[in-house]
Amino acid sequence: MDTKTYAKHIKDNLDIVTYSSMVTSLGNSLNSRKDRFDKSEIIEKSFELYSNGKFKHVDDIGRDHRDEENNIDLEFKFSENGLFTKVKKLPKKNVTVKLKNSLGKNKGITIDNPANFYVIGQQDSIAIISFADIEPYLIDEDDGISAKIPLDKLTFVFKPNEVSDKIKINEKLSYKQFKAEAILNYIKGFTSTKEDKKVRYNENIDAVALAIKNTDSLYQKALLGNLWQELVNDENVNAANHLAEKHLIPIADSLDDKELSEKLTLFKNLSIGSKAPDFSWEQVIDGRTLQNSLHKIDEANNYILVFWSSGCSHCLKEVPLLHNKIKNLKKGDYKVIAIGLEDEPYDWRNKIFDFPEFVNVLGLGKWENEIGNKYDVISTPTYFILDKDKNIIAKPEHLEEVVKIIDKK
Repeated sequence: MDTKTYAKHIKDNLDIVTYSSMVTSLGNSLNSRKDRFDKSEIIEKSFELYSNGKFKHVDDIGRDHRDEENNIDLEFKFSENGLFTKVKKLPKKNVTVKLKNSLGKNKGITIDNPANFYVIGQQDSIAIISFADIEPYLIDEDDGISAKIPLDKLTFVFKPNEVSDKIKINEKLSYKQFKAEAILNYIKGFTSTKEDKKVRYNENIDAVALAIKNTDSLYQKALLGNLWQELVNDENVNAANHLAEKHLIPIADSLDDKELSEKLTLFKNLSIGSKAPDFSWEQVIDGRTLQNSLHKIDEANNYILVFWSSGCSHCLKEVPLLHNKIKNLKKGDYKVIAIGLEDEPYDWRNKIFDFPEFVNVLGLGKWENEIGNKYDVISTPTYFILDKDKNIIAKPEHLEEVVKIIDKK
């Protein structure tokens, strides 16, 4: 079959709009050195899928697809913007593709048992060329064989102007996230109900981290970051914190990514079971002003931290109810430490006379207050419940949940 006829055969059988939409949606997300093999695999698989299996993906040496009906072998080469320029979609003068990688042991430009046609694709265009037509343009390189092909020697299956107004970008397409989910399922697959799942999870996470240890740090950050998020979504807090502390935070620090490092540290510090972050305040006792702190105070079996504000209408409804609940409890059961996040102290000073059972702490600076930032407070009221040793045992979202926890004790 001649090249022009076969190009039409491909176009008749390939969903070119879906192909272009998928590859365009992938974008630059898999262009790193480590990811490029995944990207090639996805695109080559799509060539089979979007042709309803007409061009079967065989992934053999020297050929990626097989057209059984016509007894034709195809080798697929993807080149981002390799056929047309990215913005103006102007045709390139030449197209360079790598045909053979010999890992530094190349001798000559001989390709044994070549494919019948070479398919050259970019995100919104595909062209083909027969081996006979590509052979004059082969180049001997140190690490293999390339071809620098004049564009006019290619036969196009389709060009950008045929699909540009039909491409639909899928903003939710995230291969790295899919890969992280697959890794999570792999980790889960090696846990047993007869074993300590916490230990097995952590061991399997360590195995994954070790497997990618020698890859690019940015790749490790992206993949392990997605895996961390999947663990958080799965409410596997222990495993998420193990991944962060042992692997992801050191990577973030090495890349000077302070934002990620602080995010992971904050999540760990505020996880159930973690010791609540310490903070201090001035407290007047018997007419004397003394320094006290969360970790030093020893007045109850449990503690409730409530972040509130004198300008918050919800707080002014809930905090008095909490005070009424606490003052009727047995002394020493619970102690409330109420941190008022305020822009100025005057209204707060007047209001705290209504809450004599609380330890009242002033947090000036409101949303920029250091104590509020330690507890990632973004709204008021916000509650934390601690045990006697100041470990976080609950993070109720509403006063009703706080009351239920108190009533269970």
